[in-house]
Amino acid sequence: MKKIFLSIVLLISSSIYVFSAETEVYCYSPSSGMVFKHTDFRQNPTTPFCESQIPKGVYDKIDRENDDWFQKGSVKDPDASIFSSAPLRNNPKFIQQRKQAIENIYNQSKSEVSAFNKSMEIDFQKKQNEINEKQKVSKLLELERKHSAKCNIGYVKGSEKYKNCLIKEENKSIVEKNKLDLEAKQISEKLSKMSPDDRRAYTCSEKFGFRKGSDNFKECVFKIYSAEIELEKIELQKQLAKANADLAKANAASNEKLANAQTNAAIMQAYAAQQQAIAANTADSLALMESGLRMMSPQRPASRAPMNCQYHAKMLSCF
Repeated sequence: MKKIFLSIVLLISSSIYVFSAETEVYCYSPSSGMVFKHTDFRQNPTTPFCESQIPKGVYDKIDRENDDWFQKGSVKDPDASIFSSAPLRNNPKFIQQRKQAIENIYNQSKSEVSAFNKSMEIDFQKKQNEINEKQKVSKLLELERKHSAKCNIGYVKGSEKYKNCLIKEENKSIVEKNKLDLEAKQISEKLSKMSPDDRRAYTCSEKFGFRKGSDNFKECVFKIYSAEIELEKIELQKQLAKANADLAKANAASNEKLANAQTNAAIMQAYAAQQQAIAANTADSLALMESGLRMMSPQRPASRAPMNCQYHAKMLSCF
């Protein structure tokens, strides 16, 4: 019994502690010489791997040293070619020197880092124990809700025997559930391999207990067959109703498109008639304006064609 109780306790306590979103974590990676801080880094998969967690004081020392080297490395690399403007910080020798300087600070602070990580481990374990205790209480309440009716008889609530009774009843219910699930799976697999007639006969004989060949057995088979037919009819009606609904929906959409097209055509016709009326009114206005302008203009005498006149026998003849 103790083993069962211990196994459940271990199962409850198998959770992972994570820092709260407000926790700032300071890290140093000796392999790359990189130092960084992050909030809740354990929950962020994009954060670089934290090889060594360090206290804020050590982080500040390394960060200041890192800034100094960055400033030194901002100038042009004297070893670069005359055609290159590469900064000194890209020089491999400079990178190694910077990394070594930062590593020296870290090595000088190892005792401080060790004490810090020890306190972090103690704090982690304390918080983990608190989580485990809360989960144990929650699990116990759940077991009481399910099995207290059986364990309240003969056991004092809260005692070890009472708790062991709850665990025992929980294990029994798990075993029983697994057994029923297995039986249901086996029956389902068996029925799936049978013909429809064999499935009906199996249900009436094995599930309802009617003797094969008896009137009750025959009536049971007939009722199951009738129910299956009725279910098929209902399914066909559902499919037909769905098909009709889809057709009605398609027709409605088609009718809506047709109505929209007719409305648009009527609008275009009305617009064309409006434009024609505007054009006609404009022509009439222009004609009136032209007539008015003619009336306002001064009238000139009609020009006469030139005449030729000649004298014939003391007579003047013009034409």
